Amino acid sequence: MRNRSIVPIALITAVVGTLAFAAPASAVDSDPTPITVNVAGEITINAPTTGPADVTAVPSLDAQAVEFELDQITVTDERGSAAANWTSSVTVAAFSGPSAVNLAAAGTSYVTGAVATTVDFVTTEVPVTSLAEAQTTVLTGAGAGVNITSWSPVVTVMLPTNALAGSYGSTVIHSVL
Repeated sequence: MRNRSIVPIALITAVVGTLAFAAPASAVDSDPTPITVNVAGEITINAPTTGPADVTAVPSLDAQAVEFELDQITVTDERGSAAANWTSSVTVAAFSGPSAVNLAAAGTSYVTGAVATTVDFVTTEVPVTSLAEAQTTVLTGAGAGVNITSWSPVVTVMLPTNALAGSYGSTVIHSVL
């Protein structure tokens, strides 16, 4: 009796094993499934949110230049483009002063100063002698891939002869595209 019970179990195991490992009669491929990987990247510019310490000038019979350095401006281009070109521009408003006296933006100049950038990325400074235009190019960049460029510009404001004593204020806006 022991032989009878072993044979049916061995036979069932052999049949089940053969069915479990049998290959399909013919394989059929599905339609191709497209896969897209998007690498998000953007270009940004960071500029200081506060200006330099107050600069004091003594009223004079002669026109005079008042010069100050802004904190670091940084362009970060994470677009990873094969042609990662960009242009940075600056806009300055007229300086509002005492007794509704304004200093025109045309008397303001901007120089980028030393420019630090990532390897294999070329920048070209465009010295600006007058910010009379609404938006003036100050720096262009050309290269490939992700890049970071920074500079600390020097802004010079020309005070006219007989400028009134008091505080004159303005804003500088940096942009990149």
